[in-house]
Amino acid sequence: AFSLRKLEAQEHPRMEGKGLDTAFMSAFFAVFCLTYLLYTCSQLAYFFDAFKGFLPDGFKFSFAEYARRGFFELCAVAAINLALIFSAILFSRKKEGKIPVILRVFGTFISLFTLFLIVTVLSKLALYVRNFGMTVLRVGVGAFTVFLAVVFIAVLLRLFISKVRALQVSAAAAAVVLIALGAGNVNAVVADYNYNAYISGKLDSIDVEYFSELGPESVPYLIELFENEKLSTSVRQDAKRELYWKTTVLYETETDYDTYWEQLVIPLERKAKLPSQFTLPQQRAYDAIEAFVQKHPDFLKYDPFVLTDENR
Repeated sequence: AFSLRKLEAQEHPRMEGKGLDTAFMSAFFAVFCLTYLLYTCSQLAYFFDAFKGFLPDGFKFSFAEYARRGFFELCAVAAINLALIFSAILFSRKKEGKIPVILRVFGTFISLFTLFLIVTVLSKLALYVRNFGMTVLRVGVGAFTVFLAVVFIAVLLRLFISKVRALQVSAAAAAVVLIALGAGNVNAVVADYNYNAYISGKLDSIDVEYFSELGPESVPYLIELFENEKLSTSVRQDAKRELYWKTTVLYETETDYDTYWEQLVIPLERKAKLPSQFTLPQQRAYDAIEAFVQKHPDFLKYDPFVLTDENR
């Protein structure tokens, strides 16, 4: 009769003594760790000046280039480091089912180095947003960077706790991020942030034209920008022009698209009424436009192609 221990050993045989040589893998990992350490020490200003809120001295690039370089560098390094750590988990010679201590030390260093890069990328992104506002792409980059942080935290735990399922945690984190982006109405968040940051003085300028790319969620903010008499004439006129374009899109129908531009008066009764076309942001945009037209009836005669003293 087999004992319970022997039965478990047959059902779950351990790969003791099998795998790549620990000394070989350690030397390979040591090269990467030393490279990362030397790179970090030589680029301290490049990494840490983002935390201070300004571009590093001696580097000739803009805020956008600073943020993009950091993100793409992170993606490349993260892919390499994930491959390294999973190779240690899968192919190392384990003792009692555990990864050799030296490989766990190297894996910990690589994971912490990647998390450090993630924090610096988020700081660069925050610096970019503080100076130029938020966009949908910047929100997506931030969400993906946070997802990477969760992945490497799970991988770091997996090095010491075999029960942690890093792949399952990563899949769950990806699902949460996708659901949050899909259900969180990113367009409305971006429009609200940019509008309030500009009104409060956090942003020195505002890209009014970008509001037209944010869908119907931007309509109330374009109206607010136009009606705010404290703002400059150029900003107000830009808001009026973009509101015009947004209105033409919202009330457009495919049947008269070619002749629509010849009309100076926008027939508001052509609102889409099919249930399949209904969305809450779109309905709010319709309500805001119709209230705006009642308050400013001359808007129906506005034509951005005609140069007047008002829109000069």
